[in-house]
Amino acid sequence: MSGTKRTLMLGKTAIPYRVRRSPRRKRTIALIIEPGTDLTILAPATAEVARIEAVARRRAGWILRKLADIRERAHAQRPREFVDGESLTYLGRQYRLHVTYAAAAKPSCKLRGGWLEVIVPASVRMRDRQRAVAQAVQSWYRAQARSRLMTRARIWSARLGITFGHLLVTNPAKRWGSCDAVDNIRINWRIMMAPLSLVDYVVAHELCHIKHRNHSDEFWRLLGSVMPDCERRRAALRKLGARYSL
Repeated sequence: MSGTKRTLMLGKTAIPYRVRRSPRRKRTIALIIEPGTDLTILAPATAEVARIEAVARRRAGWILRKLADIRERAHAQRPREFVDGESLTYLGRQYRLHVTYAAAAKPSCKLRGGWLEVIVPASVRMRDRQRAVAQAVQSWYRAQARSRLMTRARIWSARLGITFGHLLVTNPAKRWGSCDAVDNIRINWRIMMAPLSLVDYVVAHELCHIKHRNHSDEFWRLLGSVMPDCERRRAALRKLGARYSL
């Protein structure tokens, strides 16, 4: 049964928490954080608050990282509105949408200064305008991917001494890239929202699969030979990847 709601200070951060006590729990104290909930601490019935909070403070790093991750995922899952002033990322930088309705044959999008300028034909019905903006923006990202990813693939293939077949820009739901049996590599266009360091990680990663088809030690040694910080980039993509979506 949940107890009284309390607050734990971790540095300058106030963390609300509840203690759930159980007579079946003899000694151990466990911490649980789930989306939409406070920190819950599972504790023996006789555990003192001072001991409970001492255990939580020893896990301060984990608590703060977990809460930050939950906030990040909640933000990433917020649906896009595709309206004037909304913020999008391109190669890790923030750009604002500037949507104009004018006499035009079809929706278009281009980068100008700090803005992604979208023009939608004024004839598009009100109920269809959000979809028209979304399609124009996505088409622009795909065009950037087709151009820039090929350039990056040529750079990294030369560094690796690996020849690839074709580079295909794709739209998978969950994968950043793949490599097929005839040495073509496929890259998710959404990676263009990430910083160039993470774009390069995905491209080099898939190129390495041409030589090593799994994630063996040899695969990681090859990638590490041209990208010594590949583990840091991999961790960053895992942490930030959910935000790179439309």
